[in-house]
Amino acid sequence: MESILSSAIWRFLAWLPPVLLKRVFSPEWLKDNVYIDIRPRHTSVEIQQPENPSVSIFLELRNNTHFDIVIDRLILKFIYGTEMANPNHFKRESLKPGESRSLYVRANIAHEQFQTLAFQHKHNYGHCRLEVLAECNSKLHDFCIEKTLEGIKPEIMNEHLLKKVPEEVNP
Repeated sequence: MESILSSAIWRFLAWLPPVLLKRVFSPEWLKDNVYIDIRPRHTSVEIQQPENPSVSIFLELRNNTHFDIVIDRLILKFIYGTEMANPNHFKRESLKPGESRSLYVRANIAHEQFQTLAFQHKHNYGHCRLEVLAECNSKLHDFCIEKTLEGIKPEIMNEHLLKKVPEEVNP
């Protein structure tokens, strides 16, 4: 019943000019109704190593608004104890109302960060997160989505090849 009512109300409101719709639908409302998360939750991040170390991330985007949304760019920071990589997506993604899309982003891990991977895996396994900055456009507003996705448990390919981390010596 609620979906029928909301679609009937929306059909009535859809013809209103954007000037009036801007007052009803704020940038904050649009931001709160665009879903960005890793897919599936917790296990959709892979770290490939030792040759050409990189991180692969699977994202899900969903437009829960009544308007077409364009995600202009996604700027990401993958943090595993320390900042490991910056996978970015600069292709514009157009999402119609109610549409979902899966994205695959990949970035190389710099040599300096890769050298700390064994230590981070041993001592900071629970401190893995993805910081997301998405710049979005719609016919009503331009807006940015900033969020931090916590609780990531990355899968490390060839984990057995990580260098042995020396045990801390107590004086």
